[in-house]
Amino acid sequence: MRLRSFSLSRILVFFAGIAGLAISAPGFRLKEVRDLALRFVVAGRAQGFLLGLAMFGLLIPAAVRLRKTGFSRTFMGALMILISILLGVDLFGELVLEQHRVARWILRAAYGAVVVWGFRDRGAAAEAFGAARAKAKHLWSGLGDGWLGFFSKLLLVLVMFFLVREQLHHFLTRGSQPFGDEISWWFTGAKQMMDQGLRATMREHGYGFYTPGIPWLISLPERLVNSHQERWLLAFAMLVMVLYYGFLFEVAACGEGFLAGVCVLFLTFMLSRDFHFNYTASLYGGDLAALITAVLLLELYRHFADAGALGFQRGLRLAAGAGLFLGWARLTKPPIAILSWYFTLALCAVLAWRMKNAWRALPAYVGVLLAGAVIPYEAWRYELAALGRRPEYSVKLSQIIEAGFDLGVPWRMILGLANDGSPQRAFTTGLILAFSVAALRRARGALVLMGAAIFVYWGFVFGLYATLWRRGDYSSAGRYLSHAAIACLLILPLAFGASRDGAHSSTR
Repeated sequence: MRLRSFSLSRILVFFAGIAGLAISAPGFRLKEVRDLALRFVVAGRAQGFLLGLAMFGLLIPAAVRLRKTGFSRTFMGALMILISILLGVDLFGELVLEQHRVARWILRAAYGAVVVWGFRDRGAAAEAFGAARAKAKHLWSGLGDGWLGFFSKLLLVLVMFFLVREQLHHFLTRGSQPFGDEISWWFTGAKQMMDQGLRATMREHGYGFYTPGIPWLISLPERLVNSHQERWLLAFAMLVMVLYYGFLFEVAACGEGFLAGVCVLFLTFMLSRDFHFNYTASLYGGDLAALITAVLLLELYRHFADAGALGFQRGLRLAAGAGLFLGWARLTKPPIAILSWYFTLALCAVLAWRMKNAWRALPAYVGVLLAGAVIPYEAWRYELAALGRRPEYSVKLSQIIEAGFDLGVPWRMILGLANDGSPQRAFTTGLILAFSVAALRRARGALVLMGAAIFVYWGFVFGLYATLWRRGDYSSAGRYLSHAAIACLLILPLAFGASRDGAHSSTR
């Protein structure tokens, strides 16, 4: 039975990869690849992409060192904790000192300090690249030998090639002007943060439902070098896609898992141009929200998977790291910006369950975690209050009760998941494949994690649109639902390398 399940899961993975190739390959010619490469070299936004890539690359040793010191269970989580630290420093400079030029130099000093701290551990950079090289070799050899291994490796090369090619195509053809909500906030807000600072931006665009986290991150590379090149801001979506690949690479314990994650992600993107465009070229932040959701889920899962009791020092570091990460997540994009608060409460419960001397350590753990998770959000709320506005996220239970619940709204949204040719149809197909593969692998951990993400995330979106937002635009609901769907695809590699009871070696 185990052999049969293994074979069926491999068939589904091959189906996803080949189906994606069949959709994307007919328009491929070598001349197109050459033209795409040349256009990337001369495109102004490509300079922004390379700048952002260098900025994140310099943070790698610090992220490795931070993870080793026990503040995070994942490399990607450690990287986001560092981003959260920089955001906190900048919030202090912008909102407390009220001096944009001074705040910019404080931000540069903080970034430089983080980079130097990482490289002071001389082994961190070598360890990061050495581990990446060893893992890449392990994943490649793990695809197997013989004809099946040959086709697995060929499929992986082709899928990665076409996935990157399609992303570059959307990235370079999106146009030079912002569109839709980018004009209202995501692009315009990032440009003003780059030129005038956070306080001035919130004074002009301080809408309660537009949090500053994503436009702040969009503008971060340009603020560090003082470029004032607004076209560089368009590189943000491609930077997040690079982080997607890094997350898939980190989660995968074997070559089959990496192949599965990439193939299902590839097919999902190929099924809808609009969906692919929103994840590879727009600045709406849906791609980042999906990544944050996946990292938060993996962090929580690894806390549960580790059966050992926490010592005080280690638990305090994990609480501090989680608090910083959650403080960043709460300023990004709904629904994860709202749900991260409940994740904070869940993590408090996990730490209390696993810690030694619970009653003595609990106040310190919870205090450190809540400080990181609450202070940045409260600083933003305070600034909005000073501007005479309130966050739309501040919803009272009485408002929900007064709005009532329209059951027909969730039902129409569920039916819309199967609309032919829609972005919702694309991520629904990807989800079905992901759950099917995980079920055939009998990976209980991955199934529970993906099921919880869909149940909580989609349930929240359905409930929100059935009450307070039932007269709103349903197209945004589709994007919100896709955040959880893509998060599930990103954690699909957990289903591979699993034992019969679903325990995964990479979670230890």
